[in-house]
Amino acid sequence: QSALGAKTSTMSNARSAIKDARTYMPDEDMLRFEPLIRTTDAGIVALLAAESKEDADDWETHAPPSWLLSWNEVATLFTKDAARWEESSRRILLGVYDGYIGSHTRATKRFPSRCCVTMVGNIPPHVLGGAVTETMFSSGFAGRWIVMPSPPLRRAVPRPNMNGGLNWSEIREQVRTLARLVADSSIVGNVYDLMDDGANAVYDTWYMRYFDQHNAAAGDTSTDRAAELWGRARITVVKLAALAAVARSFRDVRRLSDVVIEAQDVGWAILVVERSLDYFRPLLEETGSGHDPEVEALLRFARSMGATDEEQALTVREFMVKHRSNG
Repeated sequence: QSALGAKTSTMSNARSAIKDARTYMPDEDMLRFEPLIRTTDAGIVALLAAESKEDADDWETHAPPSWLLSWNEVATLFTKDAARWEESSRRILLGVYDGYIGSHTRATKRFPSRCCVTMVGNIPPHVLGGAVTETMFSSGFAGRWIVMPSPPLRRAVPRPNMNGGLNWSEIREQVRTLARLVADSSIVGNVYDLMDDGANAVYDTWYMRYFDQHNAAAGDTSTDRAAELWGRARITVVKLAALAAVARSFRDVRRLSDVVIEAQDVGWAILVVERSLDYFRPLLEETGSGHDPEVEALLRFARSMGATDEEQALTVREFMVKHRSNG
């Protein structure tokens, strides 16, 4: 599944787009792309935080550099028995999601600063399902990610197409226009102020539906975990809606502050986030139940092999043979 996710082609296209966009920006350093090699807290801080107090101060009143980070396999972040460095990386990323990064280690000489980061990574579904812990829900870490399952492979592609088969000349023109718009680093302000009445109505309806559901079942363990997940997702909806509005109208506005978030933008963002929430919901009941996730994974495999009751039970030898033959 990792190999078939088309992540490498996607990131290759993104790298090309950013390379083109940088050539059209007055300050090309404002747009950056990096594969994340040093995944410790020190490595993340060294890459993203301001190198000087002057930069940190400037990023308080002007937009900080925008990063697209590619973290190849993020399974290490979703590990039940995480090492100390993995826990530290999670803690740093919690702040990055909220747009701020500070140094918690002496291994780097960086200054706490604002940051703007989009991160893309890959994790096989069975690894994610067996690794998410109650702490990942309660801390908001799980809710800060959007799960986007890879579509099934519908046609043979023995040799990858250049740029994924996309019309790159058309994309390059779009990137050029968008880069000039983004080059205006003026502070937009409160993103909610960009939402029109229709967008507010769609968002408020969705928000109140979840709020009422969680309020009615407060105290239930799985409901409390769902509330933590949804609490982060509602902020993600606004972020995605803003991106959708920019993508829809960037040819028609002169500044980012002129963008208007409409009902269709919020509706699209809700659909994306709902798909992600649907992926996490089955884990809410299992997480924190005291069951060993490795044992649960083996039981799920046994059920998939037809061992659904005592009459269909598999012997240990039969189970091991089937399990090995299926990888």
